[in-house]
Amino acid sequence: MKKHFSLGLLLTFFTVCQFYGQDPLTNYTWTSVDENSYRSVITDTDPFGNQSSILECTPNGSWQGFGFQNITIDPNKTYRFSYWTKVLSDTPSYSFTGKISSSSGMISSSGSTINDYYIHSVWAVPGSGTWYLYVGFVKGNGDTSTYDGSIHDSNGLVSGLTTDGHRFATSTTSIGFGASHNSGNTSNRVYYFDPRIEEVTTAGDDSVTDLLNPSGGGNNGGNSGGGTGGYWAQTGSDIHYDGGNVGIGTTTPEAFLEVEGTGTIGGQWNPNNSFFSIKEDGTSSAIIMDSNEIYGSGTLHIGAQTGDIVKFRKVTATGSTDHMIIDANGNMGIGTTTPGSWKLAVNGNIRAKEIKVETGWADYVFKEGYDLPTLEEVEKHIQEKGHLMNIPSEAEVLENGIQLGEMNKLLLEKIEELTLYILEHKKQMADQQKQIDELKKLLENE
Repeated sequence: MKKHFSLGLLLTFFTVCQFYGQDPLTNYTWTSVDENSYRSVITDTDPFGNQSSILECTPNGSWQGFGFQNITIDPNKTYRFSYWTKVLSDTPSYSFTGKISSSSGMISSSGSTINDYYIHSVWAVPGSGTWYLYVGFVKGNGDTSTYDGSIHDSNGLVSGLTTDGHRFATSTTSIGFGASHNSGNTSNRVYYFDPRIEEVTTAGDDSVTDLLNPSGGGNNGGNSGGGTGGYWAQTGSDIHYDGGNVGIGTTTPEAFLEVEGTGTIGGQWNPNNSFFSIKEDGTSSAIIMDSNEIYGSGTLHIGAQTGDIVKFRKVTATGSTDHMIIDANGNMGIGTTTPGSWKLAVNGNIRAKEIKVETGWADYVFKEGYDLPTLEEVEKHIQEKGHLMNIPSEAEVLENGIQLGEMNKLLLEKIEELTLYILEHKKQMADQQKQIDELKKLLENE
């Protein structure tokens, strides 16, 4: 029985030291980071007739291939190493190797310490134009069972590899694993597919049925995810299960897919109602994603523990643009990502039916003791300053803008002062009219 496990690995090629955060374990898929001028990721037919991501290498006279470094292992456990490879043509200058290495050493079958164990080396693959599976084992320090490596094609065993006896030293905690080729034939192509590292949990189990028949069930399901009992079926490069609901963390899924975790989150996808929900374990609160909407069955909270709380951005094929932000201080920016100390900063026009501003007011103008400037003083200020008293200048407004509430108060101040001037002018006009009427009477009586 083989047991899959997850590792964080750094991928490097044997000659060109480029590191990638890749994982060679079950269902490995080559990605764009595996590419350079001599290696490229292509979609092509894999050993099982499906279209898969495959690493294509162009020989250039130096070693080319794949290599995983700093793989953490338990020296007391036994591991199986495997990968598929294919060449377009065999040439005399072609050689091929699959290697497991450890700087802290391994123990060979003769008892000597070795740093490199070659699954297969020096000679070429058995033939051209055919996928071949290479399998090797390194035993746990205390494992006395026998494991023999082998070479297979998609039909079965091609040849055995005498690899039994190699084991980890007690000090071995990390290893490297890879395969590479060396050829000067630049018209040739070498392909690699599905590198794997798996823990062997059954003593003496060197069966590779799961690797040769990945869709037929078995202990680990192979690279098509067969699963115990062969529940998954495969059509082309797609896998599917049509027998009922799928549960992760639960044996009684209530929807086509339900994920549950103790003290974490669970989720359901309900295609009949076209929504996906994520809910806290043991509660009824949920986040619902329905079409283009996200909402909560309870109170929906959106935020972050550090830094900016929320960013709303438009994402396109060429990049992304932030349109709104709520920062860690609760300040919101619309059209700007730097609201500063403003609770709301808008870079653009605002349209609203009503805006309420809570501010001071200017009725102090009408109160007793208000120092109302004389019109002569107002005229002098205008002549000297070019603007009304107590009103910001044009330059100040252009530089700093205006405070809407404060400006309305100042404008009202001027209106109320103007009202007082008008009332005073009315009194003066009434006195003048009285004097005119008295003069008319005197003239009429003469």
